Parts: sequence; C-alpha cells; structure tokens
Amino acid sequence: SEGLRYLMQACRSGSSRARAAYLLLSGRLNTGKFDAPEIASELGKNNYHLEEVIASLYGDSSEALEWLEKASAHGSPSAAFMLGQSKLQSDEAAALALLKLSAERHLPEALATHGVIQMSQQQGKEGLQNLQLAFMLGYTPAASTLAAQFIRQAETYSPERVFELYRLGDALQDAVPL
Repeated sequence: SEGLRYLMQACRSGSSRARAAYLLLSGRLNTGKFDAPEIASELGKNNYHLEEVIASLYGDSSEALEWLEKASAHGSPSAAFMLGQSKLQSDEAAALALLKLSAERHLPEALATHGVIQMSQQQGKEGLQNLQLAFMLGYTPAASTLAAQFIRQAETYSPERVFELYRLGDALQDAVPL
C-alpha cells in the first residue's frame, strides 16, 4: 500500500511512467481493450511508456511490433532499441538506423551496441566515445569491452589502467541487484 501511495503521488506529479505503471498494476490493461477513458487519454498524450507496456502484453507478435513502432515514434529509446534488435537479421540498414536512434536518445545498452558496431566499421573514435558514455550512464558490461579496446592501445593505456577498468566493471556488475 505504501508503494501504491508513492505511485499515485508520482502520477499526480505528472510522471507518464508512473501513469503507465498504475494502469498496468490496477488491472485496467488486462482486458486487451485500450479504449477505456484513462487509457485512451494516456495514448492520446503519446505516453510511450504505456505503449511499451502494451507491446509487452503481446509477446513476440506483430501487434507488439506495431506498439513498439508507436512508442519509438513518440520518443522511446527502449522501443527503438528493441525494434533495432528485431530487425538485425532481416534488414541490417533499418536495424542500424534504429540502434543509432536509440543511442542518440542515450539508452546505455544501445550506446554500447552502436559503439561496438561503429568500431567494427572502422569508426573507432566515435565507437569508443559511445562505449565510454554507455559506461558512464551505468551500463557496466561496457567496461570489459572498453578494457579490451584499451589493451590493444598499449602506447596510450597502461596495463594497470586496463586492469582497473576490468576490476571496476566487475565490482559494479556484482553490485547490481538481481
């Protein structure tokens, strides 16, 4: 009940993420019909958090992709990332564009993924910057990728500095609750 009280306070403060969570937790989304006034109101406000939640209700179906496309069009970095991943096998150019869009919206995992792709396409400096930004934004798996890149640049990075990056990434990964 205390959690619900904080959620309602966030809703009143204007949090679109809280409103999406409230609609999910209240059971209003369980019917599969999204024309109820409070749901229609949020969708009319282009609440991409709600569109992401609705997409998750559809699993791997085409309806899920439609909702992810709506969420991405309304500014969701996560939806653009998920769409990009889903298109990697079928349409590499579209997938890369979506991953880049998600990275530009500063989704840490997308920054790291796009950084690795950039490095494989001989855009090392930009790729390295995206990996560093992903790590600074809290995406700890980027630490080992950065360390692997730094170890190849022995003239610039000492083994001690590379080891420290591996250690820091490992310590941060262990600190993340499951």
